[in-house]
Amino acid sequence: MIFINGHYSIVEIKKLFKSLKPDEIYEGLMYDEKPNNISDESIGKSYSVWWD
Repeated sequence: MIFINGHYSIVEIKKLFKSLKPDEIYEGLMYDEKPNNISDESIGKSYSVWWD
């Protein structure tokens, strides 16, 4: 699973990952758990991208 945080739309994220064929792209953090590498001061939306 990959987490992305920034000023992106879901459409932009889907375009960026299209060639990698993820199983799902979720708007938000999966399981509502913030990874350690995303600071509390992060700005923008969060996305989760994963493959089964």
